[in-house]
Amino acid sequence: MQQARYCAPFAGRMLAAVGVVLVSIVAAQAGDIVVSSTIPSNGDLNPYGIVFVPEGFPAGTLTPGDVLVSNFNNNKNLQGLGTTIIKLTPNGAVAQPGKAATFFTSKLPGLSTALGVLRAGFVVVGNVPTKNGKSNTVQQGALQIVDGSGNVVTTLTDRTFLDGPWDLTINDQGSRAQIFVSNVLNGTVSRLDVMIDASGIMIVQMVTVAKGYLTRTDPSALVVGPTGLAYDPETDVLYVASTGDNAIFAVAGAGNAMTPVDKERSRLTTRGTCAVRLDWCSRPMET
Repeated sequence: MQQARYCAPFAGRMLAAVGVVLVSIVAAQAGDIVVSSTIPSNGDLNPYGIVFVPEGFPAGTLTPGDVLVSNFNNNKNLQGLGTTIIKLTPNGAVAQPGKAATFFTSKLPGLSTALGVLRAGFVVVGNVPTKNGKSNTVQQGALQIVDGSGNVVTTLTDRTFLDGPWDLTINDQGSRAQIFVSNVLNGTVSRLDVMIDASGIMIVQMVTVAKGYLTRTDPSALVVGPTGLAYDPETDVLYVASTGDNAIFAVAGAGNAMTPVDKERSRLTTRGTCAVRLDWCSRPMET
C-alpha cells in the first residue's frame, strides 16, 4: 500500500453514517480508502467525538497527528454507557474489531461528541450518561480534563453551565483557552475561560453565551438539542447546529459575551449563497 494520510472531513461523515467504524486513512496518491475499527477490547460501540492531536502537543502517549475517538455506547450497544477514547495513529496498523488502541477509560459513562485537545497537553471530554441506555434515564454529565497519559486531572460539573455536555469546540491560545460547550439538556451554549499550565487547567469564569435551543428526550435518538459547534476567532462568531430547531445559528461576540444571546437573535438565514444574520433578512436557512 502506498503511504497514507488521515482524511478528517470524510472520516467525520462516515462516523455519523455507520456508527461503529471510522474511515480514517486515505492513500495519498491512489485514493484507496482504509477502514479502521473504533471498537476496543471492552467492546464499546457508537463512536461520537473525533479530534486530531495538534502540533505542539507534548511528546508522550499521544503524538501530533494521532486521531482520538470517543465511544458513546457500551458493548451491548446501550446508549450513554460507553467509557473509552480510542487512538488511531497515522502510521499504525489498521485496527480490527476489538483491537482499537484504548487511550483512556473513563469512570464516567456516555462519552459524547464533546471531545477536544489542548495543545498544552490535555484532552477535554464530556459525557452524557444513562442508567440503562434509555432516554428516560439521561443524566447531567460532566467535563473531564485528561492528561497526555490518560489520567484524569480535573472533573468539572455544573448544572447550569455543563448540563449535558454534548459537543465542544476550543479557541486554543496556548497558556489560556476558551472552551465552548453545547448543553443538550438545558438548550444552552457555555463558554469556559481557562488558564493552563503543566499541572492542569484553572477555570477563570464560566458564561452562558447562547440560550433557547429546543431540547427533548427521544426514544430513538436518546436526546435532541444543540450539538455541533464551530468558532471563528477572526470574527468572534460561534456557529451552533441545533438539531431540534433544524437550523444553524451564529452567535456574534461569543468570545467576549457576558450575557446570553437568545437563539432568535442569532438564527442564520440565506440571501443568495451567503449566510447572514436574521437582523438583516428574514427567510430561515434550512439544514
